[in-house]
Amino acid sequence: MKKSLILIMGAATLEMPMHAQEESNASHYSILDHLTFDLDASVGMENKGMTPTTLNFALGYQLTPRFYAFAKTEGSINLYKKDDVKTYFKSQALGGGLGFKLFNPKTTAQGVDLRLSVTNTIGNAD
Repeated sequence: MKKSLILIMGAATLEMPMHAQEESNASHYSILDHLTFDLDASVGMENKGMTPTTLNFALGYQLTPRFYAFAKTEGSINLYKKDDVKTYFKSQALGGGLGFKLFNPKTTAQGVDLRLSVTNTIGNAD
């Protein structure tokens, strides 16, 4: 926990110089123009009786045109079959992170991001 707090504080200090380079007329945008939304669902192939299924959701806020912070939740259900008995394992996690767009969104349409995130399971994870 202490390492993640240091990482978040370090990223927050990096935001100040980046923000100083932002255009002066950028302040007329509303808060909703800076929100980002990611939804990801995946299903894996069965291996050794286990079939993984995950659903991920992230809500972020752009601090500068290329730098953003986000909060995320992850849920996974692993269907398990052994000796003709079907059961499942499930877990939920909450976390957050920082992201950086590698290409300038004003000059190119490519969308490659570098993301760093930390999550922790909640409840009674199987």
